[in-house]
Amino acid sequence: MKEKNEKLKNEFWLRPAFQNNSTKWKYLKKKTTTTLTKSLTLIFFLLIVSLLFFAGWFDLKFIQTRHLYTMYGIVQLLRWYPGKLPNLEIMFDTDDRPVVRSKDYRKPNSGPPPLFRYCSDWHSLDIVFPDWSFWGWAETNIRPWRSVIKVIKEGNKRTKWKDRVPFAYWKGNPHVSPIRKDLMKCNITDKENFHTLLYVQGFKESDLANQCNHRYKIYVEGWAWSVSEKYILACDSPTLYIKPHYHDFFMRGMIPQQHYWPIRENNKCGSLNFAVQWGNNHTHKAEAIGKAGSDFIHEDMKMEYVFDYIFHLLNEYAKLLKFEPKIPLEAVEICSESLACTSQALTIQWMDISVDTGSLEKSNKVDIFPEVSCSIKCPRVSPMKPEFRSSSESCPEYFRWIHEDLRPWKETGITRKMVEKAREVAHFRVVVVNGRVYFEKYKATFQKRDIVTLWGILQLLSFYPGMLPDLDLVFECGDQPVTQRSDYGKPKNSIPPPLFHYCGNQSSFDIVFPDWSFWGWPELSIRPWEKLEKDLQQSNEMIKWTEREPYAYWKGNAVLGEARRDLMKCNVSGKQDWNARIYGLQWALESTQGYKTSDLATQCTHRYAGNLSERPLFSESIAQEIGKAGSKFVHEELQMKYIYDYMFHLLTEYANLLKYKPTIPRDAVEVCSNTLICSTKGIRKKFRVHSRINNVSSSEPCTMPPSWSPADLQNFIDRKQNLTKQVELWEEAQST
Repeated sequence: MKEKNEKLKNEFWLRPAFQNNSTKWKYLKKKTTTTLTKSLTLIFFLLIVSLLFFAGWFDLKFIQTRHLYTMYGIVQLLRWYPGKLPNLEIMFDTDDRPVVRSKDYRKPNSGPPPLFRYCSDWHSLDIVFPDWSFWGWAETNIRPWRSVIKVIKEGNKRTKWKDRVPFAYWKGNPHVSPIRKDLMKCNITDKENFHTLLYVQGFKESDLANQCNHRYKIYVEGWAWSVSEKYILACDSPTLYIKPHYHDFFMRGMIPQQHYWPIRENNKCGSLNFAVQWGNNHTHKAEAIGKAGSDFIHEDMKMEYVFDYIFHLLNEYAKLLKFEPKIPLEAVEICSESLACTSQALTIQWMDISVDTGSLEKSNKVDIFPEVSCSIKCPRVSPMKPEFRSSSESCPEYFRWIHEDLRPWKETGITRKMVEKAREVAHFRVVVVNGRVYFEKYKATFQKRDIVTLWGILQLLSFYPGMLPDLDLVFECGDQPVTQRSDYGKPKNSIPPPLFHYCGNQSSFDIVFPDWSFWGWPELSIRPWEKLEKDLQQSNEMIKWTEREPYAYWKGNAVLGEARRDLMKCNVSGKQDWNARIYGLQWALESTQGYKTSDLATQCTHRYAGNLSERPLFSESIAQEIGKAGSKFVHEELQMKYIYDYMFHLLTEYANLLKYKPTIPRDAVEVCSNTLICSTKGIRKKFRVHSRINNVSSSEPCTMPPSWSPADLQNFIDRKQNLTKQVELWEEAQST
C-alpha cells in the first residue's frame, strides 16, 4: 500500500508541476519576474538567500491573511528541514483563479512567467502550492491542519458509516459561484427528493468535527477550487465530486471510484440521486470508497508529506533558476516570531499552534506554543554573579514553610522520573541551565497565568543574576491543589511528584509559589504589587480607622465557590443587619466599565475586611490593633524584595534536592525579559514594563530561618487553632 501511495504521489502530484511545465521553463531568467510584476497584481515575492528568508510585496490588497499564512508555512519548512533549501526566488499570487494561460505562450521562446498559487487548471501554467489553510484560516475560525485532522478523526469515530444519515450532505456558501447556486436546486422538497441535504452556513456554524454524520459528502467548487476539499474527504463518507475545473496540489493523485464518486456538472441533481441510491444498494463498495478517500487524506496528507511536497517543489524549481537570487532593497527578513508579532490575536494563536520545531520525531508535541519574541534575541552571554555587600538580615518567619513544603522529598531527593510524572497534570515547565531560562508549555491556562508567572521567574534572575542553580520544575496554574496526600502512602515507592502551585492545603503536597498577580493581573486591571502596595498605603492613610464605616466589607465574585455564595446571605436586608456590607461583582460588566468600581486602592473605607457577626466582641482599640498588625505584615513582610527572596530560597532548596542534571527539553524555547515584553502590547506590556527589574539587588537574599522541629511546628499549629477556637467560643457566648 505504501509503495502504491508513493507511486501515486510521483505519478500525479509531482510530474505535472515539474516535468510537464518545465518544458516551458527550460531556464528561468530574471526578466520573467519583472514581466510578471508589470502584468499582474496581488503578488508578493519570497527569497531564500544564505538560509535566510526574505519577503516583499507589490500590492497590499491581499485577500484576508493568505499571504501571511503562506509565508509562515515556508518559515516552518525552513525549521523542518534546516539548511536543506537552496537559494531561490519565487513570485506568489494569492487570488483564487490561475492567470498564466497556456495559449498566451505558444510562440517560440515565449516562456511563461513562473507564478505560484494555490490552484491551477489544465489550460494554465500556474505552479500549484499547498494553500494557506494548512497553517490555519483565522477569518473562518479553522485551525491548522495538524490540529484539525485530529479533531475530524475523533468526530469520524462517533457514528459508524452504516448508521449515518443515508443522504448526500453539503454545507457552505452558495453565493460565491453559479455552480453552487445551481446545486441548491437539488435540495429535498415536498415535490422532489434527490436524496440530498443542502445547507447555507456561516463560519461560526462550521465545526468540522461535527460534520461526519451523513453517508455521503458533496464537494463543489467555489469561485475556483475550494479549501473545503480536504475536510470533506476526511470523513470516511464517499465524496460525491461535482466535476471540477481546477486542481490543487494533491487532488491529481486521486482516482474516481477509488477515492471519490464523480458527479456530472450538467445534471447534478440526477447524478447525485443516482450516486446515493447506488451507494445505499451497494453499501460495502460505497463504504470502501469513503474509507479509501479518507485514508488518502489522513495518511498521504499528513503535514510531514505537505512539507515534503513543498521541499521537493522548491528544490526542483531552484534547479531551473539561471540567475543568483539577490535580496531586493524593499525586502524584509521574515521569521516565525516576526510574523506572529505583526498579526492579530487569532492569527497569532493559529500560527502558534502550527509552529514546527524541525524534527520529524516531534509531530506529537503539544499544539500550544508560548508567546514569542518580535525578532529580539536573548543575550548570548550567561549572567555573572554580582558582588553584594554582606547582609545579616533574617527572612520573615513564613519562609520556614519552604522546609515543610519540600519535606516529602528530603530523604529521597527528586529524580527526573518524578518530574516527568508531575508534567501529566502540569500547565508548563521551566528549566534553568547556566542562568538561562527555557519554557515548555503543555496546555492552555486560564487567562495568562503561566506567562505572568514565567515573567516573575525571569525578574528573579534579573534581581539575583547568576545565583540560581540549574533546576527543572513543572507548574500547575489552576485554583485548587491537585497532588492529594491520600493518593500517596508511606512506602518509598509512593513518593508524590513535585508540582508547583499557587496554593496548598493540609491534604495536598503541592509546592506553594507566589501567585501571578504580584506582577499584575491585566485581565482585571490589577496593577503589579510593587505599585499597588504603595497606592494602598496612601489610600489607607486618607481615612482614620475610627472614621471608617463601622461594618465588615467584602466585594468580589460571589459565584466562584459555595463559601462565597453562602456569604451573600449575611448581607444587610430589611429583616436582618449582620453589620456586613457584601457586594457581588460581575467581572464581564466591570471590564466594560474600566473596573471603575473595583479599584483596590479606594476600598480602605470600612473598619473590617470580611464578616463579623453582631458588634465587635472586643474593644475598638484591640480591633484597630489587629487591623494594624495585619496591614503591617503585608506592607513590610510582603515587599517585593521578600517575594523574590522567597522564590530564590524555594527554588534553591528545590534544586538542591534534584538527583540529576537538568537539560534543555526538546520542545522548550529560550525566554528572557526582552522577548516577553516585545511579544505583547497594551496593558500587558505596560504591566511588564512597570514590574521589570532593571537593577540588580543591592544586597544578598535574606538569611533563611531554620526548619521547625516537629514539636515547635505542632505548637505553632496548635496556637493558631486555639486562637481561632477562642473567637468561635466568643461568638457562641454572644448568641446565647
